[in-house]
Amino acid sequence: MNVYLNKYGVTFVTDPVEHTEYHTFRDFSLLPTKPPCFDPPEPRIKLVTVPGSSTPVDMTEEAAGRPLYQDRKGTMSFMIYADREDWQGIYQSVIDAINGNVIQVSPDEDMGMYYRGRCHVGPLKAANGKATFDIQGQFNPFKRRLYDNEYGANDWPWDPFNFDTDYVPGAFSGLDVDGSLTVNIFNAGLQTPLLITSDAEMILNGFTPIEIGDNYETLIPGDNTLTFTGTGTIDLVWYYRSF
Repeated sequence: MNVYLNKYGVTFVTDPVEHTEYHTFRDFSLLPTKPPCFDPPEPRIKLVTVPGSSTPVDMTEEAAGRPLYQDRKGTMSFMIYADREDWQGIYQSVIDAINGNVIQVSPDEDMGMYYRGRCHVGPLKAANGKATFDIQGQFNPFKRRLYDNEYGANDWPWDPFNFDTDYVPGAFSGLDVDGSLTVNIFNAGLQTPLLITSDAEMILNGFTPIEIGDNYETLIPGDNTLTFTGTGTIDLVWYYRSF
């Protein structure tokens, strides 16, 4: 049987709140015929022509101070591993579950991560005693850690946690600032937003005002040193982003 790594599949989460999920093999008897492919996102390149010059001005990073990216395309190819009389029913079940919907896609080979986007199911093809079809979609440019958008710092699902492959979302909860507090954060992914929630007005790194409520800053890749001056309590939350 010319099927790529029979034991692997893909998990589709159609409702993150209710955690409605389907696994391609366990729920639909689908086997991947090749690895899932998610194209790297293309940068939004902006070049401005300057009169009298053959060299345009690159304004790609002007708006945000960093490159911004287009959505990425993804393709997953499957074979129905079932009797011929069940092909149409299984195919229809896949269509009913995910076609046209915004879903989270988590390949077994990229455990702990997901891609988010809108998917559509391609036509069913039957040949040589096999039934195959593709699932294609347009996805956000960055993949994310699986539990980042579902659980906070104090509500972690240890039961499904895989200590070999999963990641704890980046978070510090209930940090007390009494005059001054320095926090060191190592960001293992790409540049990502940092949510700072404070119950008092403070100053960050000597000059940035922190207001009561939610404040947004940016973590660069690697080491980040944050020094808070004031009196109160803060929560820090950030999400891992990767291509």
